[in-house]
Amino acid sequence: SILRQLIQLSEEGSSQAEGLLNDVYHGWASGIANTVSVLDPEMLVLSGEMIHLNEAGLNRIRELLLDWVPVMPEIRLATLRERAGLLGAVHSVLEAHSFASAPAGS
Repeated sequence: SILRQLIQLSEEGSSQAEGLLNDVYHGWASGIANTVSVLDPEMLVLSGEMIHLNEAGLNRIRELLLDWVPVMPEIRLATLRERAGLLGAVHSVLEAHSFASAPAGS
C-alpha cells in the first residue's frame, strides 16, 4: 500500500513523506467534513486505502475534523479490510438474484 510506504518513510525521518502524508490527511479530512456536513452520520466506516491508516494518522484526521464539523461522528476502520469491495459485490449479486427469483407479489 502506498499509504503504508509513506507512513514508514515518514517514521524513518523523510520530510517529503511527512509532507505528503499531511496532504493526504488534509484531503481525506476535507472530504469527510463535507460528508458529515451534508449527511450528519453518527458513524463513518473508512475503507479502501484508508484501512492502512495507523493510529497517528487517524488521530490527525480527527484533529482536523474537530475544527471543521459541529458534531464529530464516531470513525472506525472497516474490519473487512481489502475484502470489503469483493464481499459487497457478492452481496449485491445475491440480493439481485433473490429479488429476481422471488415469486410475484412477495
